[in-house]
Amino acid sequence: MLKRIYLSLTFIGLLLVGCGQRPAHQEGLMAIDRQRFHHPDSVIMMLAEIEPQLANADDSACFCVLYTEEITRAGLSLANDSAISRAIRYFSERDATDRELYVRALLARAQNSYLRSRWTEAMRDGMTARRACRSGDHILLLQANAVMGEVNLSADCFRQAINCFRQAMEQVKQAPEDKNRIVRICNNMAEAYDRIGMRDSFTYYQQLTRPLYDSVSPPVKTELRVSEGDNYLRQGDLKRAVACLEAVNGIDISKKSSFLLGNIYRRQHREREAEYMWFDAAGASSPVVRIAAIDSLLKYRPDDSLLKDLQIRTYKAAPSLSEADELVSMQQAEQQSWQQQRAYRRAVVALSVICLLLAGLLMLALYHRRQVRFFRRHIHDMNRRYLRDIEDYNRTKNEISRLQQRITAYQDDSHQLQQWDMQDMLLGDDTVIALHRMASRGQMAQAEDWKVLQAQVRAHDPRFWMALRRLPELSDRELHACLLIRLRFLPTELAALLAVSPQAVTNLRVRLLHKLFGVSGGAKDFDERIRKL
Repeated sequence: MLKRIYLSLTFIGLLLVGCGQRPAHQEGLMAIDRQRFHHPDSVIMMLAEIEPQLANADDSACFCVLYTEEITRAGLSLANDSAISRAIRYFSERDATDRELYVRALLARAQNSYLRSRWTEAMRDGMTARRACRSGDHILLLQANAVMGEVNLSADCFRQAINCFRQAMEQVKQAPEDKNRIVRICNNMAEAYDRIGMRDSFTYYQQLTRPLYDSVSPPVKTELRVSEGDNYLRQGDLKRAVACLEAVNGIDISKKSSFLLGNIYRRQHREREAEYMWFDAAGASSPVVRIAAIDSLLKYRPDDSLLKDLQIRTYKAAPSLSEADELVSMQQAEQQSWQQQRAYRRAVVALSVICLLLAGLLMLALYHRRQVRFFRRHIHDMNRRYLRDIEDYNRTKNEISRLQQRITAYQDDSHQLQQWDMQDMLLGDDTVIALHRMASRGQMAQAEDWKVLQAQVRAHDPRFWMALRRLPELSDRELHACLLIRLRFLPTELAALLAVSPQAVTNLRVRLLHKLFGVSGGAKDFDERIRKL
């Protein structure tokens, strides 16, 4: 019976786990995703081959993310972003395991919007993606900051661009495998510093890209060559500038190389070739390059109506200054929100610490109160036992007094009773009690203490004192030992008060037994004889 119940519960658990687990992405898509850092040029072809094999909406959304990433990584853009928008909605409704694909989908759409000069949408998706990242998602944070930096750079928001690129460079230390992204960030930072006139920083970041030139993809190499040619042009080195720009002119998707070559050809008085290059640059995806090329053409053809119409359409389609202001406002609002959240978290942490401290103090106070009650109760019990012991002591003392009286009456020896009273008085004397305390602390008795003790013995036990003086002559140490033994001091107390070892006290008692009484025996025999004197 128990076996059947166990098997039933096991089956139900497996069924629940199987029903609750979402289907994994197609293995082919995951294999392609793993190849994007090592073989980026072949990813689009691999995606085209696997597209007919997509089995469900999950794989279709994943395919859309990978495809859009590779298209935008090549510098191209999609005219319609409805597919990637559906993927974003799909992954946003899934559980936390699809959070990475959700962020990547946002970044892919942001990059596509950026390439289409839709800066506000690109910035909004980039900010959303950065907020959705966790602190350990270094690659995603790197990509989000890089996209936002590129948008700011295109909108001439150079300070914001440098700030985003700096944050991206912080993530580079944790995600060094994306060489293409790293080189693009350094190249863009160099351009941003160049645009604000900081040539030292421009040179520094441009030099960072040179060791990585051979390890990046052809589109990134093209960007580096265009930037290098632009730098040579600014320095007046037309020969090197032409060599760099002509090497990539046919493969530069941005058409910036065509615009720069047109400027060089104009300086060299090659007007026809310059116009040809500017016409090519007039079809650039970047509105900045497109407007600059059309303006250059109109200087040579001011009456060309087609160029004027193209200029008007380009200016209308180009992002306005208000859009750049909107980008700055969006980022400032996010920065303020982040600072408020950080201040809120700090306040929560501070309040938590204060609450913990108060809780600790409360617990300490309760513990202290409990300990005080315990010790008070313990002291009360000790006092009660002490009073009971005092009562027992007084009762026992009275009983001993009655026994002494009876014995004295029986033996008709009034002197013996007087002797016992004298010894009792001597044992309770302050001098004897003080010597006991000194012995308990391990202190040696001083000469003054011995004088006072001898005086007390002569006063309260004269018979013993006279008997002791009739014995052979004693040294001070021997005399003191006899007095202490008479007063019931322990051997350890004798050792402390005489400042000798316990063994020396034992030897002294044995010698005194032979010296005073002429007999041999142990230390206890000597004690008994002294106490009977």
